Amino acid sequence: MIIQYNIDLAILVPTTDSVKTEFALSLANLQSALVRQGVRSEIFFEKGSILPMQRSKLVEHAIVKQNRKDNHRHARQILWLDSDMIFDENIYQELNKHKQPIVSANYSHRNNNSNGVATVDSNVVDLYSGLCYATWTGMGCMLVDTQIYIDHPTLANFQMPYHPTVGHIGEDVDFCNKARAAGYNIAVDTNIKLGHVGYKEYRL
Repeated sequence: MIIQYNIDLAILVPTTDSVKTEFALSLANLQSALVRQGVRSEIFFEKGSILPMQRSKLVEHAIVKQNRKDNHRHARQILWLDSDMIFDENIYQELNKHKQPIVSANYSHRNNNSNGVATVDSNVVDLYSGLCYATWTGMGCMLVDTQIYIDHPTLANFQMPYHPTVGHIGEDVDFCNKARAAGYNIAVDTNIKLGHVGYKEYRL
């Protein structure tokens, strides 16, 4: 069966009441670059305070069957972007060139002592070492083939499960666990440089 797509890329952004100015500028530059590159894309925001629920709803936008035919999907790929990220306008091309079903960029936690969110067996990955395969990583800038969510619907059901020794696990870690259990690698490009915007108070 030949799958038909309305668009090439759905950009999915879970957010609260507002987004960072730096993120808005990055997103505008990305969208302009996608137009120039001929990539058909659409941006979806889901406002709320429960991140797993927001992500689950956003996936529905990417896989909706707009003409109700079984061989029709909305988007070929999903680009997850958190609303506090700063990225280059060519971020889609940088991730897509790896031809991986799941590929993410590594980035800092919102503190001065972070070695990155991507880990291999609880050890942070080496920075600027090219493409690697992680155990877990954040979803602040992650490219995913939409077909993954269709073939494995549990991956579209984002949760923060409770673990008796560590407490609640983030929905991004849970996604990575379920994706690896389904046979997918979690690819991470450690050469991509991103900004992660946070709040900081300055005092004299």
